[in-house]
Amino acid sequence: MPRMPERRPYGLWESPITPAALAGGLRLRGPSWDSDGRTLGWFEGRGDRGVVVAAGFGGDGNAIRDISSDHAVRAGVGYGGGDSSLAHGAAWFVGHDSQRIYCQSLDGSPARPITPPVCGL
Repeated sequence: MPRMPERRPYGLWESPITPAALAGGLRLRGPSWDSDGRTLGWFEGRGDRGVVVAAGFGGDGNAIRDISSDHAVRAGVGYGGGDSSLAHGAAWFVGHDSQRIYCQSLDGSPARPITPPVCGL
């Protein structure tokens, strides 16, 4: 006769997901399509660093690549707009250290700040 699993109230069972695994793992959020309709971008939280990642789904293949590898991406203030977005062939994101908004072409050219430095940072 098969053994029936033990019944426990909600929240009292053992889970393979630990707080340490959640804190150190990969976090995904904010998927957005570029205005070309062929490139999907998203934010990846990797430990204490955030990165904008994109994948093309057009004639150039579907290679997944880091876009903002020179900058840690993360908005310090939860204003509701998110950490990054894609539009017109570029990634737009907030630099974690400077809290400036950057624009970086999806072709891999360097990011350029589009807002002035924040006082005190």
